[in-house]
Amino acid sequence: MRSDVLGFYVQIRCRACDERFERFQPMLAGLCFADHVCPACGHGEAVRPEDVLARLAEAVPETAALGAQALSEAASRVAEGWHASPALAALLVHRGVPLGPPTERELLPLFVRGLQRAHAARGRDA
Repeated sequence: MRSDVLGFYVQIRCRACDERFERFQPMLAGLCFADHVCPACGHGEAVRPEDVLARLAEAVPETAALGAQALSEAASRVAEGWHASPALAALLVHRGVPLGPPTERELLPLFVRGLQRAHAARGRDA
């Protein structure tokens, strides 16, 4: 598994024909959101979030210590609510269109990395 800022390149073995192929697996805060089609037979394969989180914990042990699920949920709460204050909501409008809600998904990886760094710093300072 090779990592990327937005996901992982995964090696997949098709359960239907045993073909092996590599695909990019998009992730958002530990949640996988792509199905992969086998190039040989067309069978659909999905990479389960728990599989990716287990491999991520092998590669980056501190991820397991932080609790990837709890980290994902905390980052989602921040991403969904950061623009909700009346002062920000009033500023984040362009031609009558609120800009806060569409940025939630884009900013989620930033909030995940921020929470990871905050937890890591707290662990070093303890």
